[in-house]
Amino acid sequence: MSTDDLIGANLARIRRSRPGLSLRKLAEQLAATDRPINADGLNRAEKGRRQVSAAELVALAEVLDVSPVTLLMPPDGDPARWRWMHGEEPLPDSGADPEAFRRENRPYEPADPLRAAGDAVLRVVTRHNIGRMGLVADDGSVWTLEKVDRGQR
Repeated sequence: MSTDDLIGANLARIRRSRPGLSLRKLAEQLAATDRPINADGLNRAEKGRRQVSAAELVALAEVLDVSPVTLLMPPDGDPARWRWMHGEEPLPDSGADPEAFRRENRPYEPADPLRAAGDAVLRVVTRHNIGRMGLVADDGSVWTLEKVDRGQR
């Protein structure tokens, strides 16, 4: 299946899963973006007879509330390719360094995940006034965190 056919099939599948979302209504929603596509163009795209530009793909994904990857990948596709498309890990046998790949493709993630996890726990504990929290590590060990007021040490 060509990329155009795959994008078209995914576009049709996703649009049809939205009750009441006709080609005309989708075209109206796209008209509010900087990448309008009329109903005839959408119909041809769904049939793989019209290429969708990268900018149009992003606009379609925004309007349909899906990731652009969802329009590019078969829903039952290889999980390794999905992880690659999401920037989670390189393709198997690519020889790429997994950590370097992840840093390059997920620049919004912190460089120090352990520090970020600690900061996230602190935000939860502080926001919800939690006095005690148990965490289970990968090795099965349980860690208990207890909030102590400075005056009670």
